[in-house]
Amino acid sequence: MIATAGGARAAEPPTQPVLAQIADIAGGDGTGRWIGVTLDDAHRRGYVARTDGIAVIALDRQRLLPSLLVGHRVNTVLVLPDGALLATGGDTGTITIIDAASGAIRSTLRGFDDPDEAILEPGTDRALVVDEDRGVLLEIDLQHGTTVRSIPLGPKPEMVQADASGHAWVNLREQDEVAAIDLRRGVVTDHYRLTGCERPSGLADIPDLHRLVVACGNGIAKVLNDIDGADLGTIAVGPHPGPVVAGAGQAWIATEDGMLGAIGLSPVPRLAMRYRTYDGSRVVGYDAATRRFYVPHGTIVGQGAGRRLAPGSFGVLVLQAP
Repeated sequence: MIATAGGARAAEPPTQPVLAQIADIAGGDGTGRWIGVTLDDAHRRGYVARTDGIAVIALDRQRLLPSLLVGHRVNTVLVLPDGALLATGGDTGTITIIDAASGAIRSTLRGFDDPDEAILEPGTDRALVVDEDRGVLLEIDLQHGTTVRSIPLGPKPEMVQADASGHAWVNLREQDEVAAIDLRRGVVTDHYRLTGCERPSGLADIPDLHRLVVACGNGIAKVLNDIDGADLGTIAVGPHPGPVVAGAGQAWIATEDGMLGAIGLSPVPRLAMRYRTYDGSRVVGYDAATRRFYVPHGTIVGQGAGRRLAPGSFGVLVLQAP
């Protein structure tokens, strides 16, 4: 079980394998809520996208560094091949390239509606960016800062995943589907129906198993074959799950009730274990180099659009996998 400290609570049931709590990093500034976690193994930095900037974690020293893009809503942070950062900003309709060391803005790409999730397109010098309000997947040329192509998806696309063979997948929140995309032709080739899933959000592809794991707003996860969309299982994970992260041989989903769940994928999908962290966290990042999980947390105050963190309450829980 997890050693208790600073509000983290023991996991249940006690027979499950051990995750060791090795740190609970405190001292974060700002009142912005967290949206996602990105870890940079090469430069040993972690980045938490927040509604008021980017929190920066020194992974080896287990401490918070000065924040970047302070005062700006950041939906996603993407580490580029040269170590720079790409940050999407839904409130400004911009994509910003930042020098990670100095925090200086290198360039700003404009003219988007609501740029959200972003990943590198494998084997290219491009990024794939979901524009949620426009309902498209954008291919961005990182060398020239231009949009190469815009692939129509339909209303309210969420997360995107891609493999090294030119395939991509985007979950569609309002249709309860996953769109399968051929990146070489720039077209949607199929729609995978998510039976029983409502408001799909989190998405991860596990390429060596050809599995897609989708987190659904009604408290379940769906596991699909990424080749043909065959439904391989439905797993109860807990209320309001966040993004799906692949790590330590499993898929991990944090939920609103403060649980971090591990989904085993072989030989059949199953909920392998659950760990208690902090209520409301819903977001987790995984550092493959050290097999550590990073869970942002804080005290949320206010209601509706006014929800924010109590000053000085932001922190990051660090858990070690076996």
